[in-house]
Amino acid sequence: MHGRPQQAGPHIGLWSNRAGREHARTAGKQGSISLAFESERLAIPDAKFLGVRAKDYDECDLSDDVQIALADTDKKRANEILAYPWFKDNKAWQKEINRMLTNGFKMEVESLITKDISYVTEEYVPERLKKKDWLD
Repeated sequence: MHGRPQQAGPHIGLWSNRAGREHARTAGKQGSISLAFESERLAIPDAKFLGVRAKDYDECDLSDDVQIALADTDKKRANEILAYPWFKDNKAWQKEINRMLTNGFKMEVESLITKDISYVTEEYVPERLKKKDWLD
């Protein structure tokens, strides 16, 4: 059988809110530049990004302890990503990356468990899925 195998979906990811992760998400969704010859077979074009998002700091009422200050390299990487063709034309992603830059900090997925050990599985993920609150 040639071509891409059929996959059950949707494919939804939960990653840290960091500039480098946007690049990784793109590689997963569209394929890796370094593996361009395999991109169609390895990519998951219907992948959705659930979180952790820049807005979660306020919306989830997270403590200041979860903030990891953006280094100059993080800011540089975020601005590079904003210029990538796929991100440049995607208003939702532009808003997400710009909000992270405005916040001045990034967050790890573990930030969410500062609310409660079961917060991610019992509240965060179910609510996001119910509202279809993700980024394509």
